[in-house]
Amino acid sequence: MRRGQRIGVSLALITLLAAVPALAQSERRERVELAAGVGIFGPMPFDAVNATQAAPGGTRRVLFVTESALGASAGVAVRAGVPLTRVVSVESTLSLNQTRLSTTVTGDVERAPTVTASEPVQYLVEAGVLFRPMAWRTPRLEPFITAGAGYLRQLNEGLTLVETGQSWYGGAGTHYWFRRRVTGRIRSSGLRFDLRVSVLDRGVALDDGPHVVPAGGVSVFVRF
Repeated sequence: MRRGQRIGVSLALITLLAAVPALAQSERRERVELAAGVGIFGPMPFDAVNATQAAPGGTRRVLFVTESALGASAGVAVRAGVPLTRVVSVESTLSLNQTRLSTTVTGDVERAPTVTASEPVQYLVEAGVLFRPMAWRTPRLEPFITAGAGYLRQLNEGLTLVETGQSWYGGAGTHYWFRRRVTGRIRSSGLRFDLRVSVLDRGVALDDGPHVVPAGGVSVFVRF
């Protein structure tokens, strides 16, 4: 099993194991949160690459230039979380985003027209920790800070390209309550807003370095 797979699986297991003591808590405490909604990732550009060939005098000449990027995308995100304390929770998220890996060829020495080729690829499993400062709460809002890591998997439509990697993220957001109560099966419900900075490493990246990508989302949550 690759290192990225071990990270994703381990973090997901931590979230599931944390549910055991959470389910044994007082009947008055919310024990688990489920959410589903839209996740958004920003674009990920890569450095331009020159295609060259040997030229007289030991030099090289540029035949054409390729510029590649993963485009911005929106997809589905589902999340499960359990509280460890009143202010700290662990959570696991599955995001499926269909973006496009596009490569544009320019500057062809034979003056060929500019060409853009693209392939759809998809995404990721993450787990992390969420911190809710009590002093920030209002009757309707519950701001939070969150951070975590995950396992990245990207593939094209025909499954001929499969790449794996890692992700790390940090960000903030807020829960907005529709309703809250201390009895009943559903204790609270509302909207969750996330704004993050994600660092994606490897995957379909065309270089060796990690890439910083803005990300966010909005989802409907319920707590039991």
